[in-house]
Amino acid sequence: LGAIYLIQLGARHLGSRETEEEEAEHRAGRWGFWRTVVAVNVVDVAFSLDNVVALVALTTDMLALTVGIGLAVVLMRMAAMIFIKIMKAHPVLEPAAYVLVLYLGVQIILEHKGVLHMDEMGKAGALTGIVVLALLYERATFLHPVCLPLFRAFGFLMRVCIAVLDGSVRVVFWPFRAVWRVLAKSG
Repeated sequence: LGAIYLIQLGARHLGSRETEEEEAEHRAGRWGFWRTVVAVNVVDVAFSLDNVVALVALTTDMLALTVGIGLAVVLMRMAAMIFIKIMKAHPVLEPAAYVLVLYLGVQIILEHKGVLHMDEMGKAGALTGIVVLALLYERATFLHPVCLPLFRAFGFLMRVCIAVLDGSVRVVFWPFRAVWRVLAKSG
């Protein structure tokens, strides 16, 4: 289920039809101060909850739990600010992040089905390769006109994936929605 969510997230972003002007407006509005503050705090909470679960598995010492959670919040805040600065300097990393998410979703499904098995170095190499290729693409502007038709075709493929996923979700959740509507009307 998590893999499907990752694929859906990556495909939905990579399949969007924003023009360059809309994308520039979207990017400019997204990095407002308060929006960044909210995003950083949401990331802090999400990763802190993961750390609480991990720390409880390691120790029941309340002091260790408190220190561990506090360190996690501080470190995630610092990391989030660093990543925001890096993404502002290299805007190509935003779509690259969604390519990474899409890749991870596909990789999880392929490994689960036994079609693919990669060791940790192979996984790290694939992820690093995606980031390096994105940064090279950003610098090699002569490739942009050549790659644009490929990106458009890929975007179309992602829109098809989203249509299939959305249709599947509707079919799976239709009975639950029907029951919810009946309960809402009777209540």
